[in-house]
Amino acid sequence: MEDQMQIQQLSIQGMTCSSCANAIEKSVSKIPGVETASVNLAVEKLSVSYDSEMTNLPDIIKTIEDTGYSASEPVQFREISIPIGGMTCTSCAGAVEKAIGNLPGVEISAVNYATEKA
Repeated sequence: MEDQMQIQQLSIQGMTCSSCANAIEKSVSKIPGVETASVNLAVEKLSVSYDSEMTNLPDIIKTIEDTGYSASEPVQFREISIPIGGMTCTSCAGAVEKAIGNLPGVEISAVNYATEKA
């Protein structure tokens, strides 16, 4: 049976000091199949490498939650550029930018009137 090593990052909420980070590292490291667990307190992230045939992310997240903290997979963002036609002034660009910004899942919206792109 071949090792199925995975490396993942999880966002951790609720840590206030290095003792919190150490507690998470210690509890996650005890999970069978976990090779390394390293918490970066400043950015509130756990980097964990594990054998996917022995454990999985839901088990790792449950262990973190059992330790008293919240954990989730980081949200992946993607940047797209789309052509926008028909704008006649910067006010049009502002209206389009606002409309795009109100769409579900959009974090940042920027429209350039001169290049006619969002």
